[in-house]
Amino acid sequence: MRWLRKLLGLEPRTPEREAESEATRPIGWSSMAALLEELGHIADEHDELFDTDVRERIHEAADRRVVKAEPGYQVPTELGMFSPEGNERVRAALEVHLQRIAEVFDAFGLETEAERRRSFFNPKVRSDEGGYHVDDFFGHP
Repeated sequence: MRWLRKLLGLEPRTPEREAESEATRPIGWSSMAALLEELGHIADEHDELFDTDVRERIHEAADRRVVKAEPGYQVPTELGMFSPEGNERVRAALEVHLQRIAEVFDAFGLETEAERRRSFFNPKVRSDEGGYHVDDFFGHP
């Protein structure tokens, strides 16, 4: 996957990046990092996760579930992946992690769409292992 990280312009892990203080991390950092990490593992086996169609669909799921906080919203079963197994893995990851992120945002009192969008799409958030950023999977808001 190094070629893909290079293509996407992902920065390699460095001691400086590892030493970032917990105090400077955005709200929901660990929940977001866990989501990005899991999506990164799925992408290792399913390159189509970076396709525009898939990214638009998972962006919509995050927008409706976390940013707009639509009551009862369920992530769709069809997310544009090339196989049912790929769709299910992405759907399951989104269901679990988006729920956790929404709970964290609620706990910290992020009530408006603008606050939730700003926190979800924070460019400082990245996965610890793969160095993925939110826009690698969800694009820009």
